[in-house]
Amino acid sequence: MTDTNKKINELKREMQRLYEDVKALKVDIEPGGHVSEGFDRLSEDIDNLRDEVRKNYYQHSHQINQVLARQEVMLEAFTKISDLPEED
Repeated sequence: MTDTNKKINELKREMQRLYEDVKALKVDIEPGGHVSEGFDRLSEDIDNLRDEVRKNYYQHSHQINQVLARQEVMLEAFTKISDLPEED
């Protein structure tokens, strides 16, 4: 009988340990749990990165347009294209 009781007690302890593990996992995966918080944080980081990329894109696009405009002005100044007579 003692071996049977021992085995039953071992199984009860194991079942209790497994129950606690499952309970902890449920807390982690429920909304607001660690996993949800991780996904929320990842989503925020992606949004911030996207905003930063857009900001950089618009800044670089503006800078490129400025450079192209300056090149056009310099090309006209060097070639005097705007001073050429019009053709009939």
